[in-house]
Amino acid sequence: MSYSNVEKQIHSVPEEYMDEVADFLDYLMYKIKRKEDKQHTSSFFGSITRPIDGLSVQRSMRDEWD
Repeated sequence: MSYSNVEKQIHSVPEEYMDEVADFLDYLMYKIKRKEDKQHTSSFFGSITRPIDGLSVQRSMRDEWD
């Protein structure tokens, strides 16, 4: 979709919904920035790709029956 088509659609939105359109555009920009940041952080040495459940680690360390 081209910018001119998006611009035409934005012009057709009623004035009372422009705040919601602006909020949605802010969300899209946040999502794009977060995706770019995520690509950069995964390339660091030693980064954890799968989050660790701290409680399960503690249980496995303290479990007498394990």
